[in-house]
Amino acid sequence: MNTRARVRIGVGIGIGVLLIGAAMVQGSYSLHAHGEATSVAPRSSWMLAPGKSGFETVSFTRVQTPMPVSGVARNLMVRTLSTQPSDGAMTVIVFKGTAWTAIQLTIPAGSPAGLYIESLHTGSFNAGEPMWWRVSNSSFSPSAQTGAISLEYDPL
Repeated sequence: MNTRARVRIGVGIGIGVLLIGAAMVQGSYSLHAHGEATSVAPRSSWMLAPGKSGFETVSFTRVQTPMPVSGVARNLMVRTLSTQPSDGAMTVIVFKGTAWTAIQLTIPAGSPAGLYIESLHTGSFNAGEPMWWRVSNSSFSPSAQTGAISLEYDPL
């Protein structure tokens, strides 16, 4: 019998989806957010968090999602919907409260639309600790349009 279960907590384009049940007891969670095809402003950093749709541009405290159980985050994936400008990179960093985790993904200047994955680093979270993502654009032009951002979360 397969005791490993997948539960998705996420947001599609404008439609929130939350599946919670007995399957949350054991397994991996796939945490999602959606940038709604928005470009980050030139030379700016915007915030997004699991279960959210659309960027926050004012304060990270508005987008923090508390983790329901202790666990380890890994396998950050970012889908871009257009080309990143040739004069600067886009960087996505996973935060725990106000601290950076080791999970950071850089989409180089001039990169085409596509799926980008950071699978080398992990970040540990205690139950109740907030997670959020900072998306930074170093270009003097708007960034590539951001689609889905997701990562795997393995409860301890």
